[in-house]
Amino acid sequence: MGRNATEMRQAAYRLVSQPLPEKTASLAVKPVTIPVRQPYDAPRWIDTSKPVSFDKLVASTEELTVTGVYHDAVRIAFRAAPDLFMWDGRNVPLQINYRFPTDNWIDENKSQLSATLNGTFLRNLSVNKRGLLELLWHQFGGDIRQEQYTLALPPYLIYGDNMLELYFSIVPKNGSSCDPADSNTLKSHIGPNSYIDLSDTYHFAEVANLSYYVGASFPFSKLADFSQTVLLMAEKPTANEVRALLNLTARSGAATGSSVGNVDIRFGLRGNENELDDFKGKDVLVVASLAQSAFYQRLLQQVPFALNDSGALAVKAQSTLEKLQSYLKGNWRTQGIDADRYLSSLTDWRGFFSFRSGWDPQRVVVVASASSDDGLNKIYGDLNLPGSTPGCVAIWR
Repeated sequence: MGRNATEMRQAAYRLVSQPLPEKTASLAVKPVTIPVRQPYDAPRWIDTSKPVSFDKLVASTEELTVTGVYHDAVRIAFRAAPDLFMWDGRNVPLQINYRFPTDNWIDENKSQLSATLNGTFLRNLSVNKRGLLELLWHQFGGDIRQEQYTLALPPYLIYGDNMLELYFSIVPKNGSSCDPADSNTLKSHIGPNSYIDLSDTYHFAEVANLSYYVGASFPFSKLADFSQTVLLMAEKPTANEVRALLNLTARSGAATGSSVGNVDIRFGLRGNENELDDFKGKDVLVVASLAQSAFYQRLLQQVPFALNDSGALAVKAQSTLEKLQSYLKGNWRTQGIDADRYLSSLTDWRGFFSFRSGWDPQRVVVVASASSDDGLNKIYGDLNLPGSTPGCVAIWR
């Protein structure tokens, strides 16, 4: 609690920034300057300014070692900003340093390290280097172990949430036991100095694209503390709307590793926002069911969406000028009519829709809504369902 908004914000920051003392009924919070985050510095997002070694991506380097013949894959999870971009022909270097065990019953020609990223097969890496010169060198007793390989990752394989899996497939020689007695002592290693290098990527994204929001609360999480975000609700929000807002911001904090501590929360629209600077330079996240009809009448002025006569969400028909502008931009097939027909066929739904901000055309508005107040309770669970949600409308029934 606090006497004003500043004190309330500082009390909330104290709650999430330090452990609370035990057996204490109350705690006085000293004035403190709440730090402001910088773009793309979310603690749980991979660094794109330099190569990042695998030991920075796992809780313990022991996770990079597997034992025996039969084992799980080495799994390395990492999050990235969803708007990473590279020019055509450029790839992301992924250097894998690895070491197979040595034993006379292992078939080094058939054993291999399989690499996949987000379920997409990348390559099988051999135990030994292959080639005529390597074969001759091996005949003279030379060492031809490979133990290092650099993969070129197409940038489109990297999402907001990523899982790199490396599986050591150890194959016994013909005539050997499938599970030799000493196999449990074998150890296969991924080098902790292996790395992924995103330093040649850029940040670029075309809005509105809800797949970015669903995956990583983007663009709001560009600054993980939401310091360039307005959370907008109706003048008198319901308990379900407040609950949905808290769930969505908590989900963002889980994705970025940062508390949402510098956000601007507003209730209702007066109609004079274009004359003020309150929404300039800020993205807007709206949480309100369609039952807040008066609020939506003001929110949806001069945007592609509207409420029809029955209070349902609809897509406005494009004017001739808007169609011409769309054609000039290369958008030959507009989906507004299809979207409007689909929305008109729904009686009970919840989801998101998005559009460029009418208060600042360089910013975006994302609306979390539902046909009824109760529907907002299900949105948080819907976000965890598999499947992508590209475009500016995402609906669940």
